[in-house]
Amino acid sequence: MNLKTATFGSGCFWCTEAIFELVDGVEDVISGYSAGNTENPTYKDVTSGTTNHAEVVNVIYNPSKISYLELLEIFWRTHDPTTLNRQGADVGTQYRSIILFHDDEQKKLSEETLKKLDKSGAWNSPIVTKIEKFEKFYPAENYHQNYYELNPNNSYCSYVISPKIDKFKKAFSDILKNLKANNYQEDIYIRLQGYIDDWGEMALQTPVSTSIVSYPRPRAVAFKEGKNFTVSSWQRLDDNASPPRIKASANYLNSRLASIQAKESGYDGGIMLTANGKVSEGPGGCIFIIRNGTLITSSITSGILESITRDSIIEIAKKFKLKAESREVDRTELYIAQEIFYCGTGQEIMPILSVDKMLAGNGKPGEITRFLQNKFTEIVRGNNKEFNGWIYPVYQ
Repeated sequence: MNLKTATFGSGCFWCTEAIFELVDGVEDVISGYSAGNTENPTYKDVTSGTTNHAEVVNVIYNPSKISYLELLEIFWRTHDPTTLNRQGADVGTQYRSIILFHDDEQKKLSEETLKKLDKSGAWNSPIVTKIEKFEKFYPAENYHQNYYELNPNNSYCSYVISPKIDKFKKAFSDILKNLKANNYQEDIYIRLQGYIDDWGEMALQTPVSTSIVSYPRPRAVAFKEGKNFTVSSWQRLDDNASPPRIKASANYLNSRLASIQAKESGYDGGIMLTANGKVSEGPGGCIFIIRNGTLITSSITSGILESITRDSIIEIAKKFKLKAESREVDRTELYIAQEIFYCGTGQEIMPILSVDKMLAGNGKPGEITRFLQNKFTEIVRGNNKEFNGWIYPVYQ
């Protein structure tokens, strides 16, 4: 078995160890000290704050079952990476948020996820997590190993670790429970919603509830055949009015108007422009055009939803040495593009054959579009091992 090691520090190692021990594909978790300047430190040394060591865990995992990217997701979601030298009531440099990478791939993924999360505004404050090269690991004393499992009634375990574990289980299990309860064995659509769950004034912010809705959704026929679009007279929402980068239900009225207009005019879908006349997106997906072999999509300041599918296509393109750029796109570029496609959760990658009756290329799905469709399909079906970190098995 070819096992690998990941090293994380996210506060008290009792908490971090307890969470990663629950993860399928993790073979062992060892609590210890690292990233300091004292050899063979003791717990007393580390808690004194003089060693510069952090409390960390070595996560021994099977990469055929779980990827480093998935471990990073767990790391980010199970602590607060914005508090310097602190997690909750635990204060000191030993409790700092830190990732110690073992190779260039781990370094790259760690830096990419940090940058992406910081940019997303997932937290109100900047991320302070340090990313450093792994040098040496000193296992903690025996009584620290498997601490939560061996001491479940300890007050710290009851009041600090147990709530974290409950939160972790809920965050990573509710979607799977939904899918398994319905025994889905086909392509489905999953809709997650958060909403204010009470009557009240317009500015009400609590209480917040969530729902998970799933239903069968076969791949659209247009994935193969393509569709014909038009430029809508309905302008895309402005960031200063109702920010389109937020996936708010209210924003879809704008999309609905453009869709109805396109259908009533004899087209399959519409493309909305910004107030400045630049291409924004479609009612339910982002637009890519291809000119001279380069993938071009509207910038994130063009009133788009910052789509996971859009980001994924850009990553796939780069992986296979295709040029991709994000910038402002003129309306007339839609009329002279060699290829155009539409992308989103439901659309996946859907060829656009024409815009306002002007053919994209020869009016058929193009070579680059088909290439990306094939790679996308390989990845979501689990047939490309390089991207296994992007998918998660429902039934194992």
